[in-house]
Amino acid sequence: MTITGFNTLRSMKWLARRFYSMRPDQILYSKEVLQAKENANPVVALESTIITHGMPYPANLEMAKTVEQIIRENGAVPATVAIVNGNCHVGLNDSQLEILAQTGTKSHKTSRRDLAVVIARKLTGGTTVSGTMVLAHAAGIKVFVTGGIGGVHREGEHTMDISADLIELGRTPLAVVCAGSKSILDIQRTMEVLETNGVTVTTMGETGVQIPAFYARESGVLSPFNSPTITDVANLVYTNNILGLKSGTLICVPIPHEHAIPSSFINNIIDNALAKAKKLDIKGKDCTPFLLKEIAEATKGLSLKANIELVYHNAKVGSQIAMELAMLSKANLGTVHSRGLINHQSPVQSSILSPICPSSSKKHISSTPIPLAIIGSVAIDYTCTASSSPLSLHTSHTGSITRTVGGVGLNLARSAFNSGSMSVELLTARGKDRDGQWLESEILRKGFGKTSYLISEKHETAKYVAVHDGKGDLVVAVADMAIVEDMAEQVRDFIVPKQPRWIAMDGNLGSKTMTEIVSVAKEINSKVFFEPTSVPKSIRPLQIRNLGVYPNHSIHAVSPNAFELSAMFLSASDTGLFERNDWWEALNSLHLLQDFRNDVELFLSRHKEIAHLGPQGLIQQATHLLLFMPAIFLKLGSLGVLAFRIIPSERNIVSMTTSKILAHGKTSDLVIDYFPAVEQISQDSIVSVTGAGDSFAGSLLHDFSGREDSLFEDLEEMMERAQKAAVRALKSMDAVVSS
Repeated sequence: MTITGFNTLRSMKWLARRFYSMRPDQILYSKEVLQAKENANPVVALESTIITHGMPYPANLEMAKTVEQIIRENGAVPATVAIVNGNCHVGLNDSQLEILAQTGTKSHKTSRRDLAVVIARKLTGGTTVSGTMVLAHAAGIKVFVTGGIGGVHREGEHTMDISADLIELGRTPLAVVCAGSKSILDIQRTMEVLETNGVTVTTMGETGVQIPAFYARESGVLSPFNSPTITDVANLVYTNNILGLKSGTLICVPIPHEHAIPSSFINNIIDNALAKAKKLDIKGKDCTPFLLKEIAEATKGLSLKANIELVYHNAKVGSQIAMELAMLSKANLGTVHSRGLINHQSPVQSSILSPICPSSSKKHISSTPIPLAIIGSVAIDYTCTASSSPLSLHTSHTGSITRTVGGVGLNLARSAFNSGSMSVELLTARGKDRDGQWLESEILRKGFGKTSYLISEKHETAKYVAVHDGKGDLVVAVADMAIVEDMAEQVRDFIVPKQPRWIAMDGNLGSKTMTEIVSVAKEINSKVFFEPTSVPKSIRPLQIRNLGVYPNHSIHAVSPNAFELSAMFLSASDTGLFERNDWWEALNSLHLLQDFRNDVELFLSRHKEIAHLGPQGLIQQATHLLLFMPAIFLKLGSLGVLAFRIIPSERNIVSMTTSKILAHGKTSDLVIDYFPAVEQISQDSIVSVTGAGDSFAGSLLHDFSGREDSLFEDLEEMMERAQKAAVRALKSMDAVVSS
């Protein structure tokens, strides 16, 4: 028999040698794991024998998916390890998990010894602790979570039945999180073998804690070391790695009290099961599955429930260890800037900020130009929705609180990316804290494009807390976005190499950062879009130093709501922007005479739903501001959108229609378009208003960035897409929803 030119024996020997120093490129990674590896984000390995041989289908599938979700919820990325048709997988998608779970015991229980055979013969195998350790280490993973490890079997001094797990722990530098060795084993002798192999063993708990015995919290065997905190464990693992020790670290985590089985009760059942196995002459790798089945039957399923719960608990603890370890590693590998910020590779093909690239000569630009770059916030959004309406002040209310990934900058990027296939890159900042780690991992999991992070030791990760009444309307919100206000020093390094067609900035940035953005944008002929974010922050671009006036404007488009527009108008008026000579010259060039005023009145009379905008002064306010930002997309909620634009006369805009006002100037025309709401949404259908405006703006950015001069084209289709994006967001707890 031959396999790809080798006879079976030679092939197995060759594969065995290769596995001893296995290369990462011999492994198939899931997309989620690959992205995490590329960006040095925490990954937690999981074995697959528990799926194939630990419990029946579909309980095994449900358990596997739950464990993976627990790991994600705690900020890490799960990587279930298995061999499928001879291919080594680190990270499985849902369909692969389903296949593995259904295959069950028909697959091969695969330890280090079996790897070459299973791969050479293109079989499917569930990896044991030792088999998983080999592949996880080859993949560069540092933390591995399992239920319990193998060990020295009872009477092992006569049978020499010692699990390969113990030998693997002595030669593979991986942190293994477990609930101790299985209760069916000789725990005292297991500890002796681990000591002989140089394995550091620590148990979560205070001094004097015992090694847990899987189902039971105590085994009667003292732990060599104890770790009172997750941080202590991470320090042990990190130190083991930097010392270059080739041995692993075993972290024992006692099963939670509420799920533990008393040792006296479980030991009697184990003794009976061992006696039965001896009588039936069951040995080797068949012994453990037999004993576990006997114990499950004797405890009427109690042991299986305990097994599942301890795995869930280990997954949580292991994820926290992986997070701490990743933070520890990044803190020692990051590049520290003068302001205490650390550049760090970030989710989905992210990049460390490039060196300053001279903007005066494009021959120095090494990167391929991109359509859209966004500079703004990422944040953890807490949405509090009360059960009743209206809300009373100075008291608490019943309701629900949800935590999601948000931030205006991120929402814009996700919405633009979801609107079609387009390269989007985001510059943002997060804290060097657990919230920041969780946020980064969630963004990685959702995926949208490229992100560059500045990691701050001075500020915490941004947070946004919104309180909604029972109807879903926003009552009040508090935003802590200090971390993203000042990124001026990093703007040039981020923008210039990318040569974006459009640059979007959100209102959380400070005026100093905005000034630098518009300055760099002018140098490389990029257009600038501003999303106001909130009423207080909407005025920030008006504080930009040397703010340009049309046709030398600094900002090309904005998307305020009515309150933000009024705040911007008042700020510009109070600071004397409407008294500048260049503003008056630009206004006079538009020829806004009495005919234009008559057209506005006629226009409003035809659209009764927005007739109130005239008396409120919003048309006048937008027209004044238009000379500083010659495209204003006024969001009117359930009434739709009113678009104001200054367009070069050579674009030959059609004459005024029932939904359009047109004023011809010297060299440019002023155009006002009305776009009614694409869908009327009942109050019962609104889940959250958070993100609707960002989804609208992100969709517009996608269309504007897609091709040159799209800002001057007919807007009907663009507005329909943008409003539909906002509607999807209104009907979901997620701030941005894919079409």
